Amino acid sequence: MYLKDMVGKLAIRTAEAFNPEPFPPVHLGFGFPVFSPKTGSTRKYMDEPVKIINVKEDQVVIEEHGERKLLERRYIDNHWIDYDKFLHPEKEEQEKLEDMAKEIKAAAEPLRRFLEKYYDPMVEVVVDTGVVTVKRGEYMTIFQKEEVPEENE
Repeated sequence: MYLKDMVGKLAIRTAEAFNPEPFPPVHLGFGFPVFSPKTGSTRKYMDEPVKIINVKEDQVVIEEHGERKLLERRYIDNHWIDYDKFLHPEKEEQEKLEDMAKEIKAAAEPLRRFLEKYYDPMVEVVVDTGVVTVKRGEYMTIFQKEEVPEENE
């Protein structure tokens, strides 16, 4: 996820940072180079979340342990996620269901207008998740996805 989309939220890294500097070779007595890593971990910000304060082009201000500072450039990438959504994925699922219900209601609005204009102005269209109910006085018609009975063989 982009850092600019997480301003004001807690964020945590999902992958190690890319280290653009090559490892310095260390030669053993056998003539084969052995590479040793640089000091400092590339797993920083993967264990504890930080708050993203501001993002401007190539600069990111974070708050870590109550102290504001600039994020090192090697950590500015797309390997960040919203910490709260990571801990509570059910909230994100609930938001998706609410958005889907809004889309269904918006899709049923032309049906309501059509029925009101050409059929009867007393028609009422009620939309619930997956069910569209058309009411006119004492008559009612329900349009919904039919359930397919399971066959036992």
